[in-house]
Amino acid sequence: SIIVKFIIDSGIVPISLPRNAVSLPRIASIIILINVVPAKGAFELFPSSSINVGKGLMIMGFDLESGIAGLDSASLVLLNNPTICSAFNNRFGLSDLAMRSAMIAIPHRWANASLLLSRFGNSVYRETTASISIGKLLFGRINVGTALSFYDLTIKDYGSDNTLGMTLSWHYDWNSTLVWGGSLHNINVPKISAYNEPLPQIITTGIIFKPLDIARAQIEWEQDTEYSGRMKFGMTYKPLTNIIVVIGRASNPDQLTFGLQLSLKGLAIEYAAASHPNLAFSQWFGIGFSFHY
Repeated sequence: SIIVKFIIDSGIVPISLPRNAVSLPRIASIIILINVVPAKGAFELFPSSSINVGKGLMIMGFDLESGIAGLDSASLVLLNNPTICSAFNNRFGLSDLAMRSAMIAIPHRWANASLLLSRFGNSVYRETTASISIGKLLFGRINVGTALSFYDLTIKDYGSDNTLGMTLSWHYDWNSTLVWGGSLHNINVPKISAYNEPLPQIITTGIIFKPLDIARAQIEWEQDTEYSGRMKFGMTYKPLTNIIVVIGRASNPDQLTFGLQLSLKGLAIEYAAASHPNLAFSQWFGIGFSFHY
């Protein structure tokens, strides 16, 4: 979906629209809807690493080295050292559509765990999420992960409400060059507000092909149960051990993406950008540190 800003009462409220809902009649109907059901479309945006964004707005973090794990808690298995990271993204150049997030991940011989905090919106409309995730390696070739998320929605003059959601994800190593995985977001069908509005349920599946250490290709299908799906394709190029360059493309809407990661002695700095056929550029920034010992 895309995010559009509307003036409602005394403030600017970001709300979510279907990707094809950019005509004036649809906008008028959504304005009416948001005044009747203010929680409609909440929590459709979620934190992600800049590298995943640059690969085509991917959800699956098959080659996560640092950064936000997002909806793919199975990718926590790939983090071998304690890691802290933070991220900021600015959708379409609008400060009211900014998201800030931070994560701390701790590996353990039994399983890797993380705490992720994120906030989206402004003083009029605010979404806050806190997630506890666990990722574990099974049978030497299967990564599984689960996340329990606390969602809190606050809207000026409407009050606040909260709920809990659960997400599952997995990676399966077919061989040394091919990995398949997927995720089920909000499988418990959490609902929020007095109107019992369901939060987004997203089904994702994808594969990554790793023919070389310096080059990888990833393809992914994302299916929101409310909207039509998205096909994504991305490429990763690692010319040096401390430089990662990614490019990608996502459909529905058609978006081109780019990302870059620079790392040195445990410190990683990330940047990503995504185009949009009708709106301005979106940008992501991230920084992380891994404690090597």
